[in-house]
Amino acid sequence: MQQPYDYSRLMAVICKAIKDKTGTSCVEANSVGPKPSYPFFTWDFVNAHQDIGSTDNTDEEVFEASIMFEAHSESATQALNLASWVRKLFATEYMDQLSAHNSFYVIERGDITDTNNIISVQIERRAGVQVDLRIKDTFKDDITPIETIELNGTPITKKD
Repeated sequence: MQQPYDYSRLMAVICKAIKDKTGTSCVEANSVGPKPSYPFFTWDFVNAHQDIGSTDNTDEEVFEASIMFEAHSESATQALNLASWVRKLFATEYMDQLSAHNSFYVIERGDITDTNNIISVQIERRAGVQVDLRIKDTFKDDITPIETIELNGTPITKKD
């Protein structure tokens, strides 16, 4: 049996694209370790796996995931500009090509929202955008194929 969907690979591909196109690093939200210097993006899954109901299979399942990207800056307008850049990036031909080669597709880009809170507003400004993806899992169950069938001790053969 193979491993189920690799979210770390997905986020590595997306974060690299964000860094390549915006010049701004993208790290996991609420992660351990030192915070990058401003400005930077964080990402967090709002919903990592939502069944879409059209596939009930385990092998190569298609599902949806929602990811929130937040721009962190010392300037409110810079945070808004960066969030806008990420929102637009997910609508580009570049992202269409990248997603097609990595078995995910952008299905929705939300509005840019102010994601400041009472604590963060004193040290940084934040703006975010939610992106919804449709993902095709590569998981395949190891099923032992039936090679022969016997009926009362007599092999039954396939007739073409």
